[in-house]
Amino acid sequence: MSSSMCAASVPVFELQSKKALVGGGIGDCKRVPGPNAQSVDTPCWEAAETASSLMASGQLPPFVIVGVDHTWLTRAYDYNPYVPGTGPGSFRKDAAKWPGGGVDQYLDRVVNEVMPFIRERYGVSGKAPLVAMGGASFGGIATLCMYPHLLDCALVESPSLWIKEASFFKDDIANYKGPLPERIFVAMGDLEYTGIRPASAANPKADAWLADSCERLGDMLEEKGLKRGQRLHCEVEKGATHNEKSWAARLPRALLFLCSQWKGLQSL
Repeated sequence: MSSSMCAASVPVFELQSKKALVGGGIGDCKRVPGPNAQSVDTPCWEAAETASSLMASGQLPPFVIVGVDHTWLTRAYDYNPYVPGTGPGSFRKDAAKWPGGGVDQYLDRVVNEVMPFIRERYGVSGKAPLVAMGGASFGGIATLCMYPHLLDCALVESPSLWIKEASFFKDDIANYKGPLPERIFVAMGDLEYTGIRPASAANPKADAWLADSCERLGDMLEEKGLKRGQRLHCEVEKGATHNEKSWAARLPRALLFLCSQWKGLQSL
């Protein structure tokens, strides 16, 4: 992670707000903002447009979205606690040589460099009740690894629960006994693997495993005290896949579930 990776995308009126809250969209900066942001490739999450609409309608209070860029080549290393491996049944042979294990260093820089910069630059809160983090794919894994005492809520989209032959999911998460964010939104599509590959590479078994892993993650989190419909939203969306279009489509309901509790709160 280089110091040149940080970028912020916020609607203009947010910068004038004295009650700005902070939502940390930690993941692919090129995928997070809307198409009017600088150095942003499409497709993307359209986060700026979605957040602006929800704030303008009064459904959510003003907050700032921050996107942290990556070099792509180091993405697997920065976002994962382990070398990813190839997953159960080796359905991800393409990831066999990908690096991993750098997530703690990455998150340390987010906490100690990015967050203080955003607080100073935009005057937003750095207190846990007003901080969220989110990401997709490996970014979803990084979000699950974020220090929970610093977060109010977490957006976990299409997390790569297959890493380390699924032992991160089955062992690390299952055995975790510490604090959790107040709310977590976790989601996948039922075509996570097949939907972004040629028909000749379709793998219904991989799709089924990924969808089931999402449901099992929801069960694990519920067992740890996050009740579905209250502190936890877990879904497998029919026809959705592992791409920005699917994540963008779910973003309005994700933000409403996670951030509506911020209404009425002052910046701490």
